[in-house]
Amino acid sequence: MSTENIQIQCTHCAAGYNVPASAIGRSVQCQKCNQTFVVAATAVASPSAPTQSQAAAQTSAPAAHNPIPPHLLQGGGAPTAAMSAPTDPLQTPGASTEFGVEAHTDKMKEKYTKSSGGVGMVLVILGSLMALVFVCAVLYVYFKRPDLFKKENTIVIREGGSQTGTGTNAGSQEISWANATSKTVVQNGVAVKVERVEFGPIRARDQRNMVQQSGGGNFLQVHISIRNDTQGAVDYQSWYGNVFDAKGKQVTAALKDNKGHIYQMLTFGDVTKIQGHIEGATLDPKEKRSDMIVYEISDDVKRDEVEYYRLELPAEATGRGGVFRFEIPVSMVNES
Repeated sequence: MSTENIQIQCTHCAAGYNVPASAIGRSVQCQKCNQTFVVAATAVASPSAPTQSQAAAQTSAPAAHNPIPPHLLQGGGAPTAAMSAPTDPLQTPGASTEFGVEAHTDKMKEKYTKSSGGVGMVLVILGSLMALVFVCAVLYVYFKRPDLFKKENTIVIREGGSQTGTGTNAGSQEISWANATSKTVVQNGVAVKVERVEFGPIRARDQRNMVQQSGGGNFLQVHISIRNDTQGAVDYQSWYGNVFDAKGKQVTAALKDNKGHIYQMLTFGDVTKIQGHIEGATLDPKEKRSDMIVYEISDDVKRDEVEYYRLELPAEATGRGGVFRFEIPVSMVNES
């Protein structure tokens, strides 16, 4: 192998170097600009060995070119096609650290990172907007229908028991009332809940099956659900317009408020069906049905002074004894 040195220049910054002639055709890294370039076959051979006086002069004068350390040359031996082959700009750092390949790879990665960073920012903004829309929708539903967010709080009354005492229909003992906004009362395997309360006109079907709306709007409409939690069928008879026998005493679904007003339950004989009302049903196990009761609020009642209504539903409507008792805060009443 020839030991002759040649002079080369960096093709990027023109820095000069002395390298072995065997470096022709191989890639080297410039120590000044850190760029890589291929040693051309047209490189100029270095001058022959200097005389003693020339050597002394060269010792005192700065060298015209800086030699490239051998470790910066790509491998040893004769140049091959693989040595000058282009390097994959996306190869993992550390796969080849010679001739600045790693530095070049880092720059390419930085370019791709900046490009993907812009896309990522757009996705983050879109995700934030979607989350904001979702939160707004949840808040809207929460304030419009707070009952949807209330976890069912069940009061279970064992067979033969009651919600303590008696109510409007019989006696004046201390009574336990279930908050209608959140509680379900389960008595003898039947679960009853006040689903919603509305104040306004009544919609019904007349004898011609035409939908009619009442002229007045002083009607309190209590929507109730009845669920069968037993293993057998339960026969339900609507509280609307019916009187039940409770151990020899006639009882109905009764409503009063904190001011002592007792409200009359209304029935409409000139219509075939009140919207939301069923006359009765046989409930299979786990089956749930809805019904409605209507009360008239007279004009002499100052509604702004009412804080709550108390509703008593005789359990005889489900073929059982006892009373379902609910306290309905005025905040639960929706104007329709």
